[in-house]
Amino acid sequence: MTYRRFHLVFTLPVLLALACMIDWTGSWALYGSTTIMLLAIVMVFTSPWDNYAVARGIWDFPSDRVWFRIKHLPVEEYAFFVIQSLQVIGLCILLMQQTGIAERTAPSGSPEQWQWMASGIIVIAWLLIGRKGRGIHERSPSMHYAWHLLYWFLPVIVLQWVIAGDILWVERWQIILFPTLAIGTYLSLADYYAVGQGIWFFDRKQITGRYIAGILPWEEVAFFYLTSLLVSQSFVMLLPDVAR
Repeated sequence: MTYRRFHLVFTLPVLLALACMIDWTGSWALYGSTTIMLLAIVMVFTSPWDNYAVARGIWDFPSDRVWFRIKHLPVEEYAFFVIQSLQVIGLCILLMQQTGIAERTAPSGSPEQWQWMASGIIVIAWLLIGRKGRGIHERSPSMHYAWHLLYWFLPVIVLQWVIAGDILWVERWQIILFPTLAIGTYLSLADYYAVGQGIWFFDRKQITGRYIAGILPWEEVAFFYLTSLLVSQSFVMLLPDVAR
């Protein structure tokens, strides 16, 4: 199976199903600009992260399974960023429509002084840990994937909760939790099949060696849940108050 066929069989049908279930009456006016902005952020944030990993050989794609590459990544991988994000966003919109959360009053207001201070501390700690941790993880090749994943994504997730915890929690935790679990689980299962088919592969020297069902590295499963969480949180945060 090629990467293109993987999209046709596993990822695009889910996206199409969500598109059919969403009530589009007025939806574009409420969610369209936020969706476009978030997709741009996802591409800018994720592309260098993924390109670096492939350049380091943490994972890669057989040339006969992909169409063509832009820098180090197959074009299908860039498409995956967009498709996964739209899956999460679509499920968020569907849940908001079905629960009526979008019609309720959302908490608003600028972050307080303590939130800015806490954010600054997190950023400084992020930089210091990165400087110190780089040497540690370079001496432990098996930690490359885990470090590359957790160091890049976890601080952003924490920052979002520090800055917008009231928006993310009050009446909206289910809008974040369910898409994270649903899309994260589905893509992990699809990824299990893809790895078994050799659509992409991992350098066993750069992963910890703990596998799910003997094939899928735990780091890969963590990637799907963390990225789904980050997209759902970001979508809720970026929505205008009237759309939350």
